[in-house]
Amino acid sequence: MASRGWREQYDRMMRWHARLSESTSVDDRRVDEFYAFFTCSFHLKDWLTADLPAASGIEADVEAFVNGRLWLKLCADIANGSKHFRLDRRRFDAQARVELATVSFEPTGFSPGFQTDEMIVVPAGGTAWEAITVANGCVRAWKEFLAGKGLLRSEPNWPSPSAPSSYPSASQ
Repeated sequence: MASRGWREQYDRMMRWHARLSESTSVDDRRVDEFYAFFTCSFHLKDWLTADLPAASGIEADVEAFVNGRLWLKLCADIANGSKHFRLDRRRFDAQARVELATVSFEPTGFSPGFQTDEMIVVPAGGTAWEAITVANGCVRAWKEFLAGKGLLRSEPNWPSPSAPSSYPSASQ
């Protein structure tokens, strides 16, 4: 089967995202699935630059876009960190990773004390985001970029993760 260019990688990323969205398991296998998603998501930029004409300016545009979006900077650090073990050059946080975490919280209502729950998180920059929030943000960012370049029909209602309060929504 012949390559369909950048669209092949985009569709692969979307299939990984669908797997993440369908599952609620919290285990090492799902952590691996998040790593696979972030790797596919980050490498979409390479597929775009390899597939589209250099004269279009796509390489500079996609690099600036990735560097201007929190979720894609996290994605880059996760993908490169999992490939190289240690990052010499970071976009957001060289220690960004995907991991299982046990979180404690005080339930609402009349339950006494704290409860714990397991979740998959991306700890980076002094915060821990739910990994699915970061993945949703990556998908939303790529759709924004591709629609802005006329490469993908705009889909305004596709995942709208809540933005971290310390970052303006324009940089998402």
